[in-house]
Amino acid sequence: MEVNLLRWTEVFKVLIFDLDETLYSSEKLRLMMRQFFFDYVTKHSDLSIQELLNLQEVHGMRKTCQIIGFDFVSYLDVLSANIDPYPHVKPYQPLRPLLENLKSWFNLRYFVVTHNSEKLAHKIINAISLDGKLFEAIVTPETLEICFDKYHKEFWEAFCEEYGIDPNQCLAVGDRLKTDIEAPAKAGITAGFLVHNGPRDISSKLIPTLQQLAHQKKP
Repeated sequence: MEVNLLRWTEVFKVLIFDLDETLYSSEKLRLMMRQFFFDYVTKHSDLSIQELLNLQEVHGMRKTCQIIGFDFVSYLDVLSANIDPYPHVKPYQPLRPLLENLKSWFNLRYFVVTHNSEKLAHKIINAISLDGKLFEAIVTPETLEICFDKYHKEFWEAFCEEYGIDPNQCLAVGDRLKTDIEAPAKAGITAGFLVHNGPRDISSKLIPTLQQLAHQKKP
């Protein structure tokens, strides 16, 4: 059965975007932030790089800092002050008009949900030429003032409660299955769009994905 072009707008009202490797792709920036993390933590702790690497691969940066008793929020402040994303990221030109038009035509709500600090996220969004006003909020664990991160359903429950969001009306968009798709699903955000080529996938596949998922959710 063919899905009507406007059918998905009856189902989806909120689009939730991961930031890194979703709204932009930059291997240089990813490696730079990763190296900064290793350098900073090993400088301020007794861990070797290999010990830190082992913890980070299992738990991620935020949880690793909690395990070793390191202040992750302070680290994010230092990272934001020292990392300049502009030389390392490029806008994907088709993305901005697509998002602007969909929001304008269908009154969609957009959010960025990230483990970066809000300051660094704003820097990156400006560097990739997306208007910060396009997004209702940049949401982090610090924004929600909770100890849970994107790996936990409690984070997503708090997110929906804070912004008055019906999980059934959301599409989660991201590049990591566990944090961007599976974790939101535990909180009722069961519609997910896993991207493999960042903004290229969003630009070419977002509308077909919305159509397909709307058809599946609401016969």
